[in-house]
Amino acid sequence: MYIIIMNLIYIGILFIVILFIQIYNIIKEKDKIIKETFDAITNKEDNEEFIKDRMKFYNKSLENSNKQLKVNKILKEISNEDFNDFIKLDQNDVLVKYENNDKYSEKTIEGYDNRVIKNNIETIDTCRALTKCEQLDTVEGRKCGYCGTTDKFDMKHDLFNPDGSGPGPNVCPSHKGSGNVKDRGNMWTQGPSASYDCKKMKEQLLCDSVTNCMNMEEGSPEGKLCGWCPGDSTSKVKNSKKLLKYEDNKEGKETKIKGDTCPDLGVADRFGNVWFSELISAGACPECEKANSSGVSTGSNGPHSKECLNSLWQTPFNKDDIRVKCTTNYNDKYAKDIGAEFTNVRKPYYKISSEMKVKLNNKILNFKKDYNDKAKWDILKEYPRRRYDVNEIDTLWKQCFGEDRNGKVKKGEV
Repeated sequence: MYIIIMNLIYIGILFIVILFIQIYNIIKEKDKIIKETFDAITNKEDNEEFIKDRMKFYNKSLENSNKQLKVNKILKEISNEDFNDFIKLDQNDVLVKYENNDKYSEKTIEGYDNRVIKNNIETIDTCRALTKCEQLDTVEGRKCGYCGTTDKFDMKHDLFNPDGSGPGPNVCPSHKGSGNVKDRGNMWTQGPSASYDCKKMKEQLLCDSVTNCMNMEEGSPEGKLCGWCPGDSTSKVKNSKKLLKYEDNKEGKETKIKGDTCPDLGVADRFGNVWFSELISAGACPECEKANSSGVSTGSNGPHSKECLNSLWQTPFNKDDIRVKCTTNYNDKYAKDIGAEFTNVRKPYYKISSEMKVKLNNKILNFKKDYNDKAKWDILKEYPRRRYDVNEIDTLWKQCFGEDRNGKVKKGEV
């Protein structure tokens, strides 16, 4: 009986201890809540005071009256309920209220003023829904522009930035060339020339994508639109005459986009012979425009392959119904002396071809023209206008045809 009574007493004591512990924890938690409440009130008051002090500082430091008016307006808007609002400088260094709950409050990746984006969101959405260059000529489209590097339409930048500073560089990056294609620079257009410029950029970039003349397949979009320029070994937009469609500074239309150039197109050498008079069409690319092992065309600057030099050496040369076509190779035992002059030369292949004509073809052609009767080839003194060194003619003849003008070669040469 005594043992039972003692156990009951122990249990009662344990219960009382537990009860006191619970009461203590409740009181402690209540004190914590009360402290946090007072801290929140204190933070509110400190925050309000901080914002007002900061606004007063900016108000005194800004001398421009218009900016001061904006500051005063914001100060007036701040109320006791807005103690979580903060102030920030926009891109024009004007103080504006930062609204945490506004989905446009974060500065966008475009880098434009957030309020302008918010106020023009419908126009922005309309512009970004455009898909064709011609749509820039419509009433709604006139509020838009086009970026060639991103192939995207967007709102005109003077609606974004009244100072006309243009879209941010991460909105429409300038064009960076690669390989033989040079930088085009600005790729943003808007205004009266927007539709024309948009189409121009699309066509230029399509032709820029052709890095090898041999890749211009007949009948393909590139083959129909583009022509190959031997002057810089790049593809250009061509017109119906196989000339530059967008010749730089000669388009006759307003444009914000840089035009195309083709070095030596229509330019004559010192003898009055034009290097080349038109762009090369798809399916007509010469051997010298084939890409090298690295996939780069070196037709405009060399060094040129053996196949290229040999094709130039054996290209027929015609004048006044007289034709000269070498049958040897440029580097064989007969032609190697003159052919070696063109190996590893760093110049356009068409200029090498011109030099071959001057040093070889022209001399043989003129001789054949003046003495087209083989029976008179040994009576050179009878021709009044021109004199020839027979030995030189025989040497050139052998280099070009592998034999002298009488169809003979010296013993030991065959």
